[in-house]
Amino acid sequence: MPYADADRLAKLIPNVLKMTLSDALNLSAELKNLYDTDPVMKKVLELSIKLEGLPRHSSTHAAGVVISGVPLNTVVPLQSNDGVLTTQFPMTTLEELGLLKMDFLGLRTLTVIRDALDYIRKQGKPVPDFSKNDFDDPAVWKMIASGDTDGVFQLESPGMQQFMQQLRPDCFEDLIAGISLYRPGPMDQIPRYVRGKHETGSVTYAHPLLEPILKTTYGCMVYQEQVMEIVRSLAGYSYGRSDLVRRAMAKKKHDVMAQERQYFVYGTEGVDGAVKRGVPEAVANRIFDEMMDFASYAFNKAHAACYAVVAYRTAYLKHYYPVELLTATINGYRNNIEQVSKYVYAARHLGIRILPPDVNRSGAVFSVEDGAIRFGLGCVRSVSENVMAEMVSDRSMRGKFRDFFDFVERTNGLNKRMLEALIYAGCFDSMGYTRASLLEVYEKALDTAMRARRSRDLGQLSLFDMDGTADALESAAITVPQMKELSPRILLQRERDATGLYLSGHPLDDVADALKKTPFSVEQLAEADEKSGLDNALVTVGGMLNQCKQRPTKGGQSLLGIGVLEGIAGSVELMLFPKTLQQFSAKFHDENIVLIRGRLSIREDRANSILVDAIDSFETVGKTLYIRLPALDRENQDKLRNLTVHYPGATPIVIVDPKRVAKGAPKSWNVDPCEPLMRSLRAAYGEQNVVLK
Repeated sequence: MPYADADRLAKLIPNVLKMTLSDALNLSAELKNLYDTDPVMKKVLELSIKLEGLPRHSSTHAAGVVISGVPLNTVVPLQSNDGVLTTQFPMTTLEELGLLKMDFLGLRTLTVIRDALDYIRKQGKPVPDFSKNDFDDPAVWKMIASGDTDGVFQLESPGMQQFMQQLRPDCFEDLIAGISLYRPGPMDQIPRYVRGKHETGSVTYAHPLLEPILKTTYGCMVYQEQVMEIVRSLAGYSYGRSDLVRRAMAKKKHDVMAQERQYFVYGTEGVDGAVKRGVPEAVANRIFDEMMDFASYAFNKAHAACYAVVAYRTAYLKHYYPVELLTATINGYRNNIEQVSKYVYAARHLGIRILPPDVNRSGAVFSVEDGAIRFGLGCVRSVSENVMAEMVSDRSMRGKFRDFFDFVERTNGLNKRMLEALIYAGCFDSMGYTRASLLEVYEKALDTAMRARRSRDLGQLSLFDMDGTADALESAAITVPQMKELSPRILLQRERDATGLYLSGHPLDDVADALKKTPFSVEQLAEADEKSGLDNALVTVGGMLNQCKQRPTKGGQSLLGIGVLEGIAGSVELMLFPKTLQQFSAKFHDENIVLIRGRLSIREDRANSILVDAIDSFETVGKTLYIRLPALDRENQDKLRNLTVHYPGATPIVIVDPKRVAKGAPKSWNVDPCEPLMRSLRAAYGEQNVVLK
């Protein structure tokens, strides 16, 4: 096919794919000419028309379960999707066949609640009976209204915490509405709902018949059930017909909703219509318009109420049993170190101690111990949870381990990688060893224990084996050297490599107070979603650089900087474009504690990242650079700008004249007061005229 024909074909095909072949040829003379004269063109067009509308893939509903009174393979074709048996028909076809499709949603939080109640029971505390809960505890509502909702189902995102602080809910109805409103679409109703909650005089209704329906939501349409009630009360719909409207809304069938307008306003057989019931035509149309807008994001109140029940129960546990709830929550996410870090930080924020892993006290997973949370041995990286569970069982029967060698000899399934990780995690610190000392002997100790175990398995018993002392005698010959502990920096880094967390300290501890003064926290930016309003926002945040790398751009002409900024309880990705990387390459390296300025990028398909504009030394947080000039005229200001323009950062500049008249420089002048800049400024204006404070 000539290139020109192929190019014309590429432009024509998208416009005809939704037609039959005959309609497409009748519509376009140019297309018909190509079809008649070029065999290749004819075949391509026929195939294109046939492909339109065909399924591209088969997917599995996350929670849909089909229920039938007869074997399913007798009424519907089946297939296997990733090992899951599914039907080949969509939901609507299944319903037409008379089959029942139910959605059974599994929630991790239900397991968390169950485990939290088990921890409460094991601590000998009274276990709350949620079947008698009236959702009216003022202390729980006060906690929710404060935004302290880490670990509370549906209420723990930064945006939802802010919403709860604005709303200040004090009843179960508010919680149901809040969960329903905090989604794309209905979020536009949030300001109106909050205003109605706190300013009852601001609530208005398009017609008096709406008041009993919308009163609990302060005049806002929030639920599908409210629309069902509106069409019944204002237009005389039957229960069945109103449910058809609900289904059309839930499935975003705007065409069906548009057909219902005529029936709603003027009526039809079996429907009075709003006008006949005394609603002015213009008002009825306005109400229907609002329902049409609402159809894009209608929410089922029964579903939201179930979520609200779970939310309130986790809030109740968070307030009265925070240690038990957070322990259960951490265990629920123990394979996701970012989430574990988040909840560990939330526990520390509440004053709950996080105890390090210990072979004589820890369980296989996180556990409650004397009002604190004990790190689980099976949650140490590279360590098998099953091996640790078996070890804990042996410890409960035979008693605690006497020393490091006793642990190695009695624990089946250990390997060198696991034992090294346990040492780095500090699991033997309570026995009096330094980690550096154990790293010198752990391989020999494990080899000795494994050799003795193989001998026992082969039945090679010695006289000493008869009383179980042979292993102890052999390991007693191994001497643990008295070695100086690892440096604090290496100890913390290895501890973090092993557990995913800094347990005995944190590299940012010394600057924790200064971090609180920055406009944003790493954790806040990492969790921000599209509802937060922070996408593409200019942000300034402090933290520690890690995983700093440089890679070529697509053209290969320059380098991009890729890295991670770590906070105390989270991390956010960084990207430096070539010009920025070149400018700040001296500061862009692992373990450097810095202040980052840039734009936050939020995307659904990947983690949040900051497009970096500047990197400052963290010591400058909260400081201002004061410079005294001979005069505040244009010439002196231009000279100053020429000196500072190559050192962009986050530190503001205030310029002062000889009479001490001060003037703040534009934000675009903000600098990084690094040593080269400070030297050049002091040389130009004198040491006493350049002050950073």
